[in-house]
Amino acid sequence: QKKGFLFAIAFLSLSLLILRTLTYYFFNILQLRSFDLFDPSIYGSGIVLRSLGDLLINALLFFWVINFIKNHIQRATFYKQPINQFTKWSITIFAALLILLITYSTAEVIKSMVADSQISFDVLNFFTLNIYSIIGFVVLCCIAISYYYLCRTIFFLLKKIFSDFTIPFFLIITTLGLFLLSFKIGSITNGFELYGLLWLLLFFFLIKSELSGIFTGSIVISRIVFWLFFFSASISFIIIFENRRKELRNRQHYAELIEAKTNPINNILLNTALTDFNPTLLAERFDLFYKEETATLLKDSLSQNNFTGFTDKYETKILVYDSLENPLNNDDPISFNSITGILTTQAKPTAVKDLLYYYSGYDEINYISRIIVKDFNKRLLGYVFVIICAQNSSAQNLTPQLFTSTNNNSIENSNEYSYAVYVKGKLITSHNDYAFSSRYQDKYFAGKSFLMDTKNNYNELWYNAGADKYVVLVKENRIVIELITLFSYLFCSFLILSALSWLVATLVKSRFNIINLRKKFQLTIKQQVHGTIIFFSIFSFLIIGIATILFFINRYERNNRETLSRTIKNIEEEVKAGISGESLQGNIFSYNFLSAKSPRENLVTNLAKIHGLDINIYSLSGDLQTSSLPLPYSKGIISTKMNPLAYYHLNNGKEIQYFQKEKIGTLDFMSGYIPVTD
Repeated sequence: QKKGFLFAIAFLSLSLLILRTLTYYFFNILQLRSFDLFDPSIYGSGIVLRSLGDLLINALLFFWVINFIKNHIQRATFYKQPINQFTKWSITIFAALLILLITYSTAEVIKSMVADSQISFDVLNFFTLNIYSIIGFVVLCCIAISYYYLCRTIFFLLKKIFSDFTIPFFLIITTLGLFLLSFKIGSITNGFELYGLLWLLLFFFLIKSELSGIFTGSIVISRIVFWLFFFSASISFIIIFENRRKELRNRQHYAELIEAKTNPINNILLNTALTDFNPTLLAERFDLFYKEETATLLKDSLSQNNFTGFTDKYETKILVYDSLENPLNNDDPISFNSITGILTTQAKPTAVKDLLYYYSGYDEINYISRIIVKDFNKRLLGYVFVIICAQNSSAQNLTPQLFTSTNNNSIENSNEYSYAVYVKGKLITSHNDYAFSSRYQDKYFAGKSFLMDTKNNYNELWYNAGADKYVVLVKENRIVIELITLFSYLFCSFLILSALSWLVATLVKSRFNIINLRKKFQLTIKQQVHGTIIFFSIFSFLIIGIATILFFINRYERNNRETLSRTIKNIEEEVKAGISGESLQGNIFSYNFLSAKSPRENLVTNLAKIHGLDINIYSLSGDLQTSSLPLPYSKGIISTKMNPLAYYHLNNGKEIQYFQKEKIGTLDFMSGYIPVTD
């Protein structure tokens, strides 16, 4: 009040800028990187927006400054001296250029939240949403509201210069927009920049109609709802647009992975590369792994001699362990149990003997081979693991999984995609329930490797791998329902953030005085009617949303239980048939699961692979006898005793089946128990 409006704006902006700059240079003092929110792997886009936490802080500070300007600008006085025409037009051109830059910068930030992040905006898959998705919606709302207030402020100032600036400003912003886009000819992203210019012109005409009441200070509910609707729809279109581009890039890479996995040439190369990893040859030189210098030289020699031909595609890692499963001078600190867990729970066989592949992500396929080294007397010397990773693969840090059923990285485990491979016009392999043709129908690729086709509400991506080989990946087109759902999420987020912002501003203005606070809440009859209608609309929306989410969760769990029930009954019949010729005295299996594999363990392992489940068989006293995945039990990670509650229901309650949710660490899963009777 004493220094004036411009001084207050400059002081606030400069103070926040200095403090924020200090946090960038001295972030180690605050230890921000120790929080997942500031992890660049979740989101990172340049030096300023290095993480989702940085983006959130910047968005909130920007919202604070713009909201301060909006609340105090109506009391400021400008243009006390007459302004000549040249100055007026210069200010108008500068304002138009500023709005253009702000518009495209805002759109790029929103696009980067999809393209450069691991933040899930897949609203059709509720279980993929997490705390980062919520923070993402908050950031989007802050950016949109700040943009709206900033543009209104600029238009408010322009109105003080021109009595009617509609036509001049429209011509200037159109000319400048087309001029800027002319520098991007050939690099315009599917017309996105041009659509952005058209959106800006529409936004200008919509906001022009309410300029007379911009800073009245009163709450106009209908106007607020309209702009929340407008920005929710706009942001939804941007996210859908960028999601489709990101998904298309990923799908192209998936097609290349599928082609590489089914390419016999790759198998021949890998088979040739593993020639020198012969157990007999390794046994002769195994003593060299015990000394650090000789171990490094031997590993380098094996890598260079065998993988020189394709070091541009793969990186090789050799891990050696002695007979007691202790590491021998390995660069990677991974334990024997961890790497064995990858081998037994995630890996699948290839056409090459003793070579398996596993996914560390949808877009990363890696190979692993285990060589058991024994001397001439068949005495165990140790183990050699060869891990072949794609260049720049995240599999450099090996991450084992506890159970087979938790491995959802593989494209084969995806319910979202269907794929097929055609060779010489004939269908070789297919995945999922899409109705692929048994013969390849000619497609016109126009000299390109990829072709997008639409068929019966499905998007088909065709990949021409050469040599008369084609890969097709199919995904259902659900853009309409995705757009509606995303709009609902954003609109609800806008309503909540706007209500919180108004409540905080009201508390601050009233100085937390009850009398002043009551005056702020004295609404007109019109405002009360609008407020009541919107309150019940929001309340109904929340109730319906919560009920819908709970319905889908319950239906998902019920379907899982029904599927598990049918599967476990089939497994029971197959187990009974497999052990019908064996004696079942006292225990279902008298064979201890810690010993060497028996035919019965092979039976359980094969059943687990067929049905995609982990199977355990317990004795009548609740002790584990056979498991399709014995490693976590033999190493003491999980108890070999049957779940007490399940044992009580089957043994004491004589129930024919029992299902319950179980948890190991942070892993939640559904378990089904059924007695095996004669």
